[in-house]
Amino acid sequence: MTDFFERRTSRSAKWSLNLSRFAAVLFAISLLGHRIGPVGTIAFFWLLGIVAALVVISFGLMFRGFYRVWEHGDRGGRSLSRSIVYCGLVLVPYAIAGWYVYSLPRLTDVSTDLGDPPAYFSAQLTRSDDMNPIAPIGRDAAEAQNDAYADVTGRRYGASPESVLVAVNNVIKSRGWPVTYRFGLPGLDQEIIIEALSRTFWLGLASDLVLRLTDEGETSYVDLRSASRYGPHDLGANARRIRFFLTDLDAEVARVGRRVEQNGSEEEEADTSQSDTPDATETPDTN
Repeated sequence: MTDFFERRTSRSAKWSLNLSRFAAVLFAISLLGHRIGPVGTIAFFWLLGIVAALVVISFGLMFRGFYRVWEHGDRGGRSLSRSIVYCGLVLVPYAIAGWYVYSLPRLTDVSTDLGDPPAYFSAQLTRSDDMNPIAPIGRDAAEAQNDAYADVTGRRYGASPESVLVAVNNVIKSRGWPVTYRFGLPGLDQEIIIEALSRTFWLGLASDLVLRLTDEGETSYVDLRSASRYGPHDLGANARRIRFFLTDLDAEVARVGRRVEQNGSEEEEADTSQSDTPDATETPDTN
């Protein structure tokens, strides 16, 4: 009589797949919930920790499953392969964040002017106890920013504050940033202050941004400051935000300037044409 050997299915491989799949679904739901709004940032951080723990447990079960498949011939190779895919997808954002933590300085507040940063007004009053406090930028943080983000500097424009303010408002509107505070009027105040709320694209982490527009007479100067509300490390988001904003502002100031020049030329042509037109009320000289 012939005995048939029935291969066992590795329970470790099965549970590794279940946990990795659950971790991927939980990560997606947490991310979507935080982006839309129901999930708060602190709760989101806790959920990210739970997802990471599930992936670690899944990896442990995965290694045991590989051992059972290799040494005892258990079934489960397909489950293990799918588990690797799920864990890999979940770990991609963690790996990117880890690289930023390793390669970038630990900053939460970045400014184009480190000697006299633009001051917050609304953010200073509205931040809760669980958020990063608004505080002066220390010497160590300033040196770290200079070393890592030497290109994060203010902009001087050869345009009036009125024109630059129009460009600033256009860029803020195009980025969908809600304005939380305004102070100052061009022509009346030397400095105009605008505060807005910005969020990172993928994780939706909030930062408060303050812009200072200074009237220098023949020129206008723009300084920006961006401070993360949560977390001990901004992962370089504040410096990137300032860079992208100023790049867009450069283009917008140029566009607004061309439009102002075009309107001025049209007005001059209209005035010239009106001055060349004979007055209809004049009586023709018939002599």
